[in-house]
Amino acid sequence: MTALGPTDRIVLDTNIVRGLIEGRPHCLNGPKLLRLKGTHPVSIADGAFGELLAWLRAADPAFLRAVKPALARLDPVLDPEFPIIVGGSQRLAMAGVIGWPDMSRADESTVHKAYWRHLKRVKDRHSLTKKQIEFRDTEGRVVTMTPTPPDRNLEASQGEWWSDVIELPAGQQLTSVSEKLLVKRRREHAARVLGIDPMTPGLERIDLYSEYIVRRQRDASRETFTRPKSPSSNDWFDADLLLYAVLPAIICTEDMRFIRAVRQLGHEDRFRVMNLSGLYDSLEAGALA
Repeated sequence: MTALGPTDRIVLDTNIVRGLIEGRPHCLNGPKLLRLKGTHPVSIADGAFGELLAWLRAADPAFLRAVKPALARLDPVLDPEFPIIVGGSQRLAMAGVIGWPDMSRADESTVHKAYWRHLKRVKDRHSLTKKQIEFRDTEGRVVTMTPTPPDRNLEASQGEWWSDVIELPAGQQLTSVSEKLLVKRRREHAARVLGIDPMTPGLERIDLYSEYIVRRQRDASRETFTRPKSPSSNDWFDADLLLYAVLPAIICTEDMRFIRAVRQLGHEDRFRVMNLSGLYDSLEAGALA
């Protein structure tokens, strides 16, 4: 078993938060996680914020009354600095691989705390769609953001997955040798974009994400592959979760299909993806279960 670092972050997928709001059996147990987490900070994935907003916008107005009390139970568990964790290249900045690309860590924290305040106050249609997100940055400036439907981002994610993973490898018949070469090239490409050396400490952890993408490309390259009828943003968001391994982090999801697919990879960080039961077991053991 691989030991957990004392401050490895716990990142919660959308379905973990949805399960709590819906009151599903065996949903996240706030007091239990609070007791077990010790010094591990807990955050909601950045992409989950948009997915949750899209889900709640489509929900029955009467259901929205369940959101605020459910998230009030989650609030004490979450990291006060980053209740919703950064996404994109900011993850590499948090891991110390690069500098902060757009805003300082303090300002990123301010923004993501504002996202969480907006989400945890949802109790009706007005609080979900009409209220603005307002906060002061570290220079004292008032910043106002209006929540907008995340449909455009979801559509872009669907298109990216469809073109890069489903269509691009069609007919190539990728092999295990091809997989290794493509993973290497993806890290080299990322390093060029970031302006750093491919061997920069910490950058190698993006290989878990790359292995998953390339494995899906290899699957799509087979003659026997059945193309999905339509693109879905879920596959892109699932894959994006793996980039949190660079922090490093435990990625908690109830999507067992995704967990099984990741566990079939060769990267040692594949064991960082688990469901709630596995999370509790890992925290109790102090090692990846």
